[in-house]
Amino acid sequence: MSERNIRVYCIIRLFSLFLSSRILVAMAQNWDPLRDMPQLHGKVALVTGGNAGIGFETVKFLALRGAKVYLAARNEGRATTAIEKLLAENPTLERGRLPWLPLDLADPKAVVGATNEMKKKEQRLDILVNNAGIGTQTFQLNKAGWEMTMAVCHVGHFILTLGLMPLLEQAAKDDREADVRIITLSSIITTVMVPSDLDFGFKAPAFLHQHRTFSTIQSRILGWLAFTVDMPRYAMAKTANILFAQELQRRLETRGLGDRMLSLSLHPGGVGTEGAMTIFTALVKPLVWLSAVPPDKGAVTSLFAATADAVRANRNTYKGKFLVPYGEIAPLPAVADDPVQVRGLWDNTLAAVNEYLVGEGFEPIQDL
Repeated sequence: MSERNIRVYCIIRLFSLFLSSRILVAMAQNWDPLRDMPQLHGKVALVTGGNAGIGFETVKFLALRGAKVYLAARNEGRATTAIEKLLAENPTLERGRLPWLPLDLADPKAVVGATNEMKKKEQRLDILVNNAGIGTQTFQLNKAGWEMTMAVCHVGHFILTLGLMPLLEQAAKDDREADVRIITLSSIITTVMVPSDLDFGFKAPAFLHQHRTFSTIQSRILGWLAFTVDMPRYAMAKTANILFAQELQRRLETRGLGDRMLSLSLHPGGVGTEGAMTIFTALVKPLVWLSAVPPDKGAVTSLFAATADAVRANRNTYKGKFLVPYGEIAPLPAVADDPVQVRGLWDNTLAAVNEYLVGEGFEPIQDL
């Protein structure tokens, strides 16, 4: 295939992915969050990146069904603006059920601070939605020396989830009919960008520090034509999200909590959020706008994973799985079948996090 034909193929492939997301989410309207979500009164939820886009809509629908929802975000001004908008547009909501939780996922110490703050305020946590993400144009490191995309998308949520585990486990133990959900957003970019035989390097901690990426003809052309950020790096971080959710479920099973706690990952679809649109070049942005769904529809998969009765009724079917709009189970990436890579990702992330935290005078986070 000539390079010109490959370019055409890549554009068609990208557009088809967004168009299929629109079709699937349109079909999903037989599951309406306002109609089909169970009542959530008495439940506590936390959504990262809840001030905008999919996260904002996720907060809204959870709150409308009665949950107390912590809007976790880094910037107080943006969080306050989001909360005021939610209250203005939804008069039935109460301010006290929409608290802001300061959270900077790029800073491990700040994430620990957020988990400690939550443990001071709440006795339980029923729903955790690891929604926030980032894509970078250039290679950047966070304060711990970890590559920024991986640090925010994977490591920050890893620290957050393990730090909040006492609250999540308490919710599971409080009620024999408990239904605790831990939802981690990923992307099908993992199948578009990542070669099936890629060695991710998760077996060693160096994957957190190195400018480790990959290059295929397809990824180079898509990167040049379609994206303003380094999508191979983003795809690796999103793959880590899927493996984290899978391994978390396995560990919950070993602790005897698998029937009360579910860990899922998902692709929300091609969603036309302000943040998402910034990653596309001017060449493809019009195509994306035509095919992308609005944020309220883009939140359907997250809400289905976090609340749907169908998930609860079929726990063994959904445990550790990867969903696409609206609640279809999709194949896991090939690397998910490699237990050395999956457990290596977990063990090396934990080791790196605790080495940094102890060096900064913090207590290490507890493993599962």
